[in-house]
Amino acid sequence: MATHRETPSPPFGPLVSGTYRRGARFSTYREHGTHDWVLVYNLSGRGRYRHAEGEIITRQGDIILLKPHTRHDYGTDPDHTHWEPLWAHFVPRP
Repeated sequence: MATHRETPSPPFGPLVSGTYRRGARFSTYREHGTHDWVLVYNLSGRGRYRHAEGEIITRQGDIILLKPHTRHDYGTDPDHTHWEPLWAHFVPRP
């Protein structure tokens, strides 16, 4: 069984967002997810999201929403050269 290296979370706050362009070997893994919601919009390239029943490949224009405490296992689709997501970690108002 492969072991995963835990990826640090961004600073916790009501809204933290950003974007980046990553190559074919980029990945993120957080066994217990984060305490906030994560919204990811795919600007270009292809992203890969693993989940309990398999895997989802996202393309330009796709959106993914991860609820709090959901395992994060995502990165660039290994069959593609890059991935450029726009992401936001947020805590909704009660």
